[in-house]
Amino acid sequence: MWLTLSVLALGAVLALVASGRVWAAVELTGGLGQGTGSTVDVRGSDVVPVAPALSLVALAALLAVPATRRWGRRVVGGVLAATGAGLTGATLVTALDLRPRVVRWIDLGDVSGTLDSLSPHPWWPALTVVAGVAVMACGLAVLLRGPRWPAMGARYERPVRPSARNRSTTSEAVESSTALERPAETWDALDRGEDPT
Repeated sequence: MWLTLSVLALGAVLALVASGRVWAAVELTGGLGQGTGSTVDVRGSDVVPVAPALSLVALAALLAVPATRRWGRRVVGGVLAATGAGLTGATLVTALDLRPRVVRWIDLGDVSGTLDSLSPHPWWPALTVVAGVAVMACGLAVLLRGPRWPAMGARYERPVRPSARNRSTTSEAVESSTALERPAETWDALDRGEDPT
């Protein structure tokens, strides 16, 4: 469990950092009615706006995995695997078709001008893809193996199936708890040195 959570933390942080870095430097001409060119940095979050959000979902799963159990953990694992797949797919589609995405971002954004040249920085999209694959793998691990992992506070719970050795103790505790229904009987049991709980 701790290995999976460690890889998940690294993948989520890597995706968050890599999606905020510059994925391409573009040269624009004709901005604001001028003929001179200008250089604009295009970040990963500009062309893949879902990447930071999916990274935060993966970070939130770090708390959800230990806090849930059984079917809840399967749901978290499924959401986590879908998050990693979405992050990987969106990054791959954008990185393989970067120029039209940058043109669309220029048309829809606050930047004005015509795209003249584009210099990609391919290592940041590649790291985002690696992070997405890591998140997806952790989600599959949580989905398949997570229900067997310990949950928060599980060591303080009564075992589901008591062993033969402590069945008599459990039955005596049930009988004593049903016998002590009034507060006065509870205080009397305490005076005798018995534990009414």
